[in-house]
Amino acid sequence: MPKSESLTKLWRPNGIDRAWELKQQLGADTMFIAGGTLIQLQREQGTAMPAHLISLEWIDSMNGINEIKVNSKEYLRIGSLAALSAIQLHPIVNESYLLLADAAGQVASPAVRNRATIGGNICYAVGDTLPALIAMDAEATWYDGEKTQTDKLENYLNRRGPQKDAIFTSILIPKRTTPENSNSIRYYRKVGRREEFIPSLVTVAVSVDLNRVNRIEEIRLAAGGGTYRPHRLMASEQLLAGTILSKHALKNLHEKIIEEYQPDDDFFATAHYRKMMAANLIIAELASYLDS
Repeated sequence: MPKSESLTKLWRPNGIDRAWELKQQLGADTMFIAGGTLIQLQREQGTAMPAHLISLEWIDSMNGINEIKVNSKEYLRIGSLAALSAIQLHPIVNESYLLLADAAGQVASPAVRNRATIGGNICYAVGDTLPALIAMDAEATWYDGEKTQTDKLENYLNRRGPQKDAIFTSILIPKRTTPENSNSIRYYRKVGRREEFIPSLVTVAVSVDLNRVNRIEEIRLAAGGGTYRPHRLMASEQLLAGTILSKHALKNLHEKIIEEYQPDDDFFATAHYRKMMAANLIIAELASYLDS
């Protein structure tokens, strides 16, 4: 029998150390929350609530959107408590990190985006922002009870999975500048349900730098959808890296994406449909630069 919601106790620590201590003291039937949009849906669907919820909302160090420098390298730092709507509308994000602005603006509904946080979307493991962040070479920072650690976001997701033994604290996105006499392609597309808490059918993100003769200087491709955890398509990238963009190259890329991208079948779409959709979206965007 599900627990009564009246038995769930809410805690609001004002520091990461205290939040971690509470989790250890209160035991396994305890969950960290931020915006709380996902757990609200689970409650409405009849999922039993844990005995304790630890809200991270009062931890100031986990908030904010600002540019920083680490070892002479420039980043955009986004605290894990930043609302998706704040990210979507932030002037720096819209000027220099448009992939993320596009992705944040396509999560659920405006009301949900006002409450939902980037940290929650990432820790959901199949969140719509993940392909964009992976394509932007984002790094994750988290607290493990002893210290704050940093690693590539894709490594963090692959190694740790859904975060129960860490507090996700921020995302770091390297600042990119397009070289002179070159073109950049930044593209994000989601196919699926906008208003519901259902994983999208397909999400893709593309980050490509071309020189003046359309030779690919740098390429990052990422895809997700359904319950498939978004991944970087590294074999597909290697196929095009250093080559001149052409119809022949794109034909080969289409085949490689279908081979490399391995989503699952589910109630909403087959794996084959997702493969074709992801490949078609990426190829169509790159092909548009052949005619421009």
